Amino acid sequence: MRRAFVLFIASFLLISWTTDADARRRRRRKAPKKEKVNKRASAAIAALTGKYKWGLGPMKVVKLLTANLKKEFIQRIRKAKSSPREQDRLRRELRLKLAKVKRSYFKFTGKRTGWDSSIIDDQFKHNNQESIVVYLEAEQQRFFFFHNGKLYKQFIAFNADHKNYKGLTFPQFLGKLIKLFGVGKAEFKKDLAGQSRLHHVQWIGAKQVYMWAVDKSTIYGNFCVVLFQNERKTKVIEGRKLMGGDRRRGYDPLIDSVTKPRKETDY
Repeated sequence: MRRAFVLFIASFLLISWTTDADARRRRRRKAPKKEKVNKRASAAIAALTGKYKWGLGPMKVVKLLTANLKKEFIQRIRKAKSSPREQDRLRRELRLKLAKVKRSYFKFTGKRTGWDSSIIDDQFKHNNQESIVVYLEAEQQRFFFFHNGKLYKQFIAFNADHKNYKGLTFPQFLGKLIKLFGVGKAEFKKDLAGQSRLHHVQWIGAKQVYMWAVDKSTIYGNFCVVLFQNERKTKVIEGRKLMGGDRRRGYDPLIDSVTKPRKETDY
């Protein structure tokens, strides 16, 4: 009797171990392959991201932006000490820019605005707790995107008329990025006509921070870079799917597919 009991326990343990081993193998097969981090790109991506840490709230980002503006203009005002008129002009310019940054905070709640037909029209969805803060710099315009009040993405549109980018083709722009970030990975996707097109070139930095180079020069005349924290972005996309797509007022998917054939996927 005792021997039979021991054999039963041994058989039970063997079956349990085999089942657990099978489960572990299935989990390993299902686990997504981790994409390789580009060590050269990590430092450059961090520098481009700047002091705007992922997860910051909109008002904290606005505070950082206004602090940068004040610091810049204080130096310019001091240099113009010999011209009180110029100092007054700079103070007025500073007040206007500070007000513009503060007013730029916007929530995508379904009301159609100019952003729905702009260079960032494929960067957000309405009614998904998404919002934006915009900042205009000398060489670029920077868009900060938030989900549930937390920063998860930066979209940078480089000024096509700036001396560093004027007259460049997208491959030439990529050449500049490759010097800084190393060689990226080209990603192709099919458009609405079924044609395979270059969607973006990707670099992967530390802590799941991705960088995409995107060509928007055909319509908007800009080369763009998208920086995002991949884990947070995944949650944003999941939220959009749960919302059942785009629920903008007056939005018609059929009309949108005809008028905007270049829009292929969410960024």
